[in-house]
Amino acid sequence: MNSSRATYLTVLFSSAAWCFAIIAAPFLAISTGPWTAIADLVYRFFQPVCHQIPGRSFTLSGGTLAVCSRCSSIYFSFFVGVCVYPLIRSIQSPIMPPAGFLFASAAPMLLEVLSGAIGLHEVTNATRAATGGVLGAVLPMFIVPAAIDAVRAMTPLQIPSFSTQQQKGFTDA
Repeated sequence: MNSSRATYLTVLFSSAAWCFAIIAAPFLAISTGPWTAIADLVYRFFQPVCHQIPGRSFTLSGGTLAVCSRCSSIYFSFFVGVCVYPLIRSIQSPIMPPAGFLFASAAPMLLEVLSGAIGLHEVTNATRAATGGVLGAVLPMFIVPAAIDAVRAMTPLQIPSFSTQQQKGFTDA
């Protein structure tokens, strides 16, 4: 397997595991025995990346997801974006879109936060999820090529092996 494909699959499976943990947390929390301790670890794991305010989080099976609605939407949209990436972009020769595309995808979220802060509209879990989803869906177009390029840069150069036999242009003299 070449490094581009391996890197893509690593990003794909890592984002799948990340999303699985987000969904698993409320199910583990309502379980008994050691599962509740594992749920606590999952919630603590996500604490540095999300405020985890219950009123701003989706619920599943009576418990809140491990991250808020905006973060959930970013992560799940990212996963979907990674899944469809090979259908719209080449993994073997990844090209990052212009940076303006990334800024444009973050603009709805920024506008929503600012307009909500000054009272122009009510920010809800649905609006948080919608604007986060836009950013999350675009991020793979930047993350996947960057990861592939980073792995390629870390891969040692292949040094050609030289035969011990006499090659054209070389003499023993």
